Amino acid sequence: MSVTSASATSAGRLEPFLLLAKSSKGAAAAQSIIDATAAPGVYVFNELLALPSIQELQSGPHEKAFALLQLFAYGTISDWASSPDAFPKLRPSHISKLRHLTLLTLAFNARTVRYADLMSALLLDASSENPTGGSADGSSSAASTRALEDCIIEALYAGTLAAKLNQRQARLEVEAVLGRDIKGTEELADLERQLAQWSTITNSLLASLTNQMEHEQARDALRVSHKAHHREDLAQSLSSIADKLSNPNAFSPALANAAGHFGSMDIDVPRKTPHRKRTRG
Repeated sequence: MSVTSASATSAGRLEPFLLLAKSSKGAAAAQSIIDATAAPGVYVFNELLALPSIQELQSGPHEKAFALLQLFAYGTISDWASSPDAFPKLRPSHISKLRHLTLLTLAFNARTVRYADLMSALLLDASSENPTGGSADGSSSAASTRALEDCIIEALYAGTLAAKLNQRQARLEVEAVLGRDIKGTEELADLERQLAQWSTITNSLLASLTNQMEHEQARDALRVSHKAHHREDLAQSLSSIADKLSNPNAFSPALANAAGHFGSMDIDVPRKTPHRKRTRG
């Protein structure tokens, strides 16, 4: 699945939760948040977040559910780990998806990301049940590396990420990534700056490629022209030689006299001297 397909799939899988949340209030709306954030294939939540029935949950007994939706729209697993009590109790599927979303954020901001940075950001050196635990030295164990690569492979199969696992250099090489929800005007302005920069680079590369193509086309045209002239000269030379061979008078006088001189020369052919037969006496 491509990144574009994953985006469309995410929107389609969110639709049932949107319909449910539109007609829900209070605890029912909060439950739709918990279910949507845990649902497979749902990675974009801004439409759900914008619903009036969901906005009403910002304060009151269901504010943790609203905070959970914001976390899955904009946040990372580190945001949850720093204050887990600010959110409802997460299911294992929540934690797995939150790692997935955190991976997308890291991949969106860099073309290459080191394994060590990924493992640190995804808290893969800690237990998913206790995010503040884990190894104190943060060493990149073989188990952590396998867990990281499993997370990346899951994103690759889901179509939310297109990348290469460079195991030799222990890094992720990003080709494309599904964008997450945009938080506020500042993040939108930053995205606009990135797009403007990308547009500038793309136009520069396009102009460079166009110049190279025009240069190569001019060289090809020149080669074709030279080849055509060469063939024309060769054809004229061969035609001239053929005419002269068919008409000896067309040769220069000196060459004709030389040919006549050699043609009129007498050639002495040596005669064989007969041998006497020796007779036996």
